[in-house]
Amino acid sequence: MQWTRALVLIAILGLLAACGGGGPDNDGDDGDGASPDAAQSEPAGASAAPPPDDGDDDDGDGDGGDAGDADAAFERLTPPNAVEVSKTTAGGVIFAGFNTPDSMDSLTSFYEDAFDDLGLQILTTTEAAGGITWFVGTDENASEFGGVVSVIPSSDGGSGSTVSIQIGSTNQ
Repeated sequence: MQWTRALVLIAILGLLAACGGGGPDNDGDDGDGASPDAAQSEPAGASAAPPPDDGDDDDGDGDGGDAGDADAAFERLTPPNAVEVSKTTAGGVIFAGFNTPDSMDSLTSFYEDAFDDLGLQILTTTEAAGGITWFVGTDENASEFGGVVSVIPSSDGGSGSTVSIQIGSTNQ
């Protein structure tokens, strides 16, 4: 249960970070949107679309997926046509944010297929404010391996979507 609460909190924090948090000039800066002491980070380059599923069972368990391997799961869950805007690995879990020109509908289909390919169960699905969040895991509590994937419409009012991924295992 504690793992479930942690993943939900991480998903919420990821969405806030992807959306830019609060409004401009709410942090005591000089009006340019940046704190005077903050260092500017460079965005990551565009990600390649994940390789097509060749039907090969990479982990040998007969389910056609790589559930339990955070790096392999992350590669499969990386949205097509996306630009990675952040990525951190901590405690066996990968946290990442992406911007993509792809629609919510195409990403929903992409993720439902990816979860199945990885042998991950969709434990909960939440739809709010035009976005969708899935809590996934290898078992009903995601106690061994799991994560949260959120897709929301682009925050700039244009087409496209913002994706937040948290995937991994705390049992390392």
